[in-house]
Amino acid sequence: MIFVVCQAIIWGYLKGTLRPVIRQSPQGQGSAEAEANAATVNLARAGDQEALRRLYEQHHRRIYNLIYRMMRKREDAIDLTAETFLRAFQNLKHLKTDEAFGGWLRKVAVNLCLDQIKRRTPLTTSLEKMASAEEGTGRPVEPADTLRGPEEKLIARELGEQVHEALAMLSPDHRAVILLHHMDGKEVKEIAAIMDCSEGTVKSRLARARENLRQLLDKYLKS
Repeated sequence: MIFVVCQAIIWGYLKGTLRPVIRQSPQGQGSAEAEANAATVNLARAGDQEALRRLYEQHHRRIYNLIYRMMRKREDAIDLTAETFLRAFQNLKHLKTDEAFGGWLRKVAVNLCLDQIKRRTPLTTSLEKMASAEEGTGRPVEPADTLRGPEEKLIARELGEQVHEALAMLSPDHRAVILLHHMDGKEVKEIAAIMDCSEGTVKSRLARARENLRQLLDKYLKS
């Protein structure tokens, strides 16, 4: 039964028949919010449909953006986002602490991405082809910028595209740590738990990924 409920909620949002409500938490309510989230997870564990919907509303955008940046294709992002939540909801009984749901969800998402990438033939796509692949409606939604003029916005957009292209050229493990740390705001300890590796390994991957990104972006800035 829980599988059918989860499937209806997830595909309703992804196909646009349901619209998520993005809520902003007032500053200073972190502890209360964590307790509320834990209570929601506990209800979802028992199969409460409204609790499952709230969890999806709270987390789907970050998970979709993370997966999109890992996979670079809208279709993959939609499919793997759905699979991430289905697996997470079906296996809530294995979650040790309700407060850890967000990190656990990211772990499911990253592992699905890495498994998918490993099953595919390595790509040798040029920067130009990757740039053209970005065109479309499936890209992550970026916050609006009302403080820059038209020329500054154009430069910022072009640089942002180059960053995404450079990210796509990193190894999957390096791409994952960069996205989790710099775009999802996770600390080294949290990333280590998500990726099932030591904190030292995370630090090493971050250092190498940053250096690779620097070299790739240097080529663009000098061109």
